[in-house]
Formats: sequence, C-alpha cells, structure tokens
Amino acid sequence: DEPYFVRYKCYKIAVCILCFISACAAIVSTIDGIGDSIAKMCQSVDVVCALFFLNEHMARITSAGVNNSLWPMLRLDIFVIVDLLAWAPTLLMILLSLPYNASVILIIASFRLVKFDRYMNGFLVIRKVIKTSAGILAVGAWTTICCLIICSAMMYYAERGNPDPNIRKYYKSVPDAMWLTLLNLSGEAPLCDYSTAGKIIVSFLSIFAVPVLAVPIGAIEAAFTLAMEEINQHENPIEVETETSSLEYRLVRSPLET
Repeated sequence: DEPYFVRYKCYKIAVCILCFISACAAIVSTIDGIGDSIAKMCQSVDVVCALFFLNEHMARITSAGVNNSLWPMLRLDIFVIVDLLAWAPTLLMILLSLPYNASVILIIASFRLVKFDRYMNGFLVIRKVIKTSAGILAVGAWTTICCLIICSAMMYYAERGNPDPNIRKYYKSVPDAMWLTLLNLSGEAPLCDYSTAGKIIVSFLSIFAVPVLAVPIGAIEAAFTLAMEEINQHENPIEVETETSSLEYRLVRSPLET
C-alpha cells in the first residue's frame, strides 16, 4: 500500500521538479571556481531534497507496515533501494560532519532521477521491449560483433602503413582499429585519407551499416508500441472493455438494425 498523497498529480509534478533541481545543483557543484555562495546554495538544495524524500520514505514505510517494507529491501527491490539512497547519504554526511563532496552528491542526484520512473514506468517499458525483441537484438549484436572484428583486422592490415601519420596512429593494432571501425559501422566516417583498400572497406561498412542498424531499430519500435498498448490496457481496463463490447456489437448486429 502506498500513501494517499502519491496519487495526486501535483505531488508527482513536485517530485519531478525536485529531482530535476537536485540534478542541476549537483552538476553545477562540480564546476571549478563557482564560489562559496553558489556551492552552499547547491548544498542547501541537496539537503532540502534529502529531507523531502526522507519524509516520503517514512510515509511509505508507515503506510505499508514495517514487515512489508523490509521484504522488498531484502529482495533488492529497485525502488526501495532508490528511496533509501535518495536521502540517506546526504544526511549521513551531515551527521558525521563529512566535507561536502560534489561527486557523491552527483551520484545521489542520479538515483533521485530514477525515483520519477515509479510514475512513468520507463524501466517497465524497456524491459518489455528487450524481452519481446531479444531474438532480433541478439542476431543483430552477433552480426555486428563479427563484422567489427573482421573489418577491424582488414583495416589494420590496410592502413598500418598509411603514409599519413594522422591516419596511421589509429591503426597501430586491431584493438586500436576497432574504435574507428565501430564509428564506420554506425554510418560515420570521421577520416577520409585512406588507402585504396581502406576506402573499399569503409565503403562496404557504410553500406552495410544501414541494414545492421535498421533491422533492430524497426524491431524495437514494434516492441515499444506493443508494450505501450499493454500498459494502456492495464491502466484503463474499463475503456478497453467498453471499446471491445462496442466493436462486438457492431460485428454481430443484424442487417435490419442498419
């Protein structure tokens, strides 16, 4: 069971705003030479967000009961862990009188951004998309890896003796060649002064990149649409049932009724 206030739209908007402000303050705090006043303001923003999320976490524990709140934590429920990390590190730093660490605060702000997914179901959609299109993604990944290894070796032998040192330095070994070969597989061509053999290989990669990327993207798009339809049906079962009944009536009514 969740607290009653989490169902209000204004509360969800407030969580979104606080998560966004917390992330912005954490990013600003990593800038060198921002001044003590701005650094203290960023720290104050982080403390305010921590207190807000502490109250929310306590309300969730009170509403669900202690036993029901501990069990999700023991089985590593992602949202329970995120709820804890949204406030605990900041308040521990204050209680232990530890110095303000911008890197730690930035990590905490990143966890706070995940909290809003409780209302957006982003991870649920992604999980459904990956599960639905796992076969096509696996085939595409295997094809890409094979092509990357083979073409990286070919580019290494073709360009290791290139007279241009700016080209040659990227192909000192097969692992070095993999980075630019991967860029070529994505359709990019940051370098152009290749040898004849290198130009042929890069041209093949540029053409081959289109189907390699297009097939998984199409599968992901179809799986994403299916996942959103399932979520909408789950959230609005009455509307879906009404539409289905209306459709069945139109299909079975007699010609005289028309």
